[in-house]
Amino acid sequence: MPAPAGVWRVKAINDAGGWESDTVVEDMDLSLRVYLKGWRSIYLHDVKCPNELPSTLSAYKTQQFRWLSGPMQIVRKSFANIWFSRDIGFLSKLNCYWFFCRYFVFAIVTIVALLASPIVLWLDPWTWGFPTIYFLVSANVAVVVYLYFTIFSYIFLLFSVVLGYFKMWAMTSGILGLKKSKSWKVTLKFAANDNNSWLRSYHKPYTLELALFAYYGLMLGFSIWYENWGLTAYNGVMSFAFLVVSFGDYFL
Repeated sequence: MPAPAGVWRVKAINDAGGWESDTVVEDMDLSLRVYLKGWRSIYLHDVKCPNELPSTLSAYKTQQFRWLSGPMQIVRKSFANIWFSRDIGFLSKLNCYWFFCRYFVFAIVTIVALLASPIVLWLDPWTWGFPTIYFLVSANVAVVVYLYFTIFSYIFLLFSVVLGYFKMWAMTSGILGLKKSKSWKVTLKFAANDNNSWLRSYHKPYTLELALFAYYGLMLGFSIWYENWGLTAYNGVMSFAFLVVSFGDYFL
């Protein structure tokens, strides 16, 4: 449950060991420990709690780093505790593991997106047979089912994949317990920002996204060289997306 919108029983907090600050998502940590003690929460659909979204790309990335490294800290801390909990059933334990597993599933998708080009170009060239067409149709149907069929769904998916590498770095930092994952950096909020200019003050490009722009640009060149036009379109979209995000703090 989100920290700013939850009402807690003091007894539940004490039963779970109290408030602990050894992760950067202490609300999630406490929620899990309370759940493992057999407590349950009620979600009230009629209660509204306005929140302010990050208004710049840098603020969003700060938030996402904490939201991705923090759960990995909890995996390190509570993986065994979930299994040995005596207050929840087996299926509830599996549900807990699945909650954290979904982070790794998206990480795998991100890796596949990175390796797709060299695999198709040099290891396993695609042909327009049944397996390829089946894969493309299935992937697009999955996107439709998960995100609904709108142009914004694909834009959001593309944006998520582009930021996936940054999120993987955050996950790695959390899993390994690196110093960066332990610093609680506040997400900047600007309330009613009157600055409506589409071009903001100077911000150096993001190194990771700029490097990936160069990588996909190189793959784009190879795709054109080998006359693989499907892969050309893919690498063209990806390289453009990484270029936009690498300079995103100018206008996002």
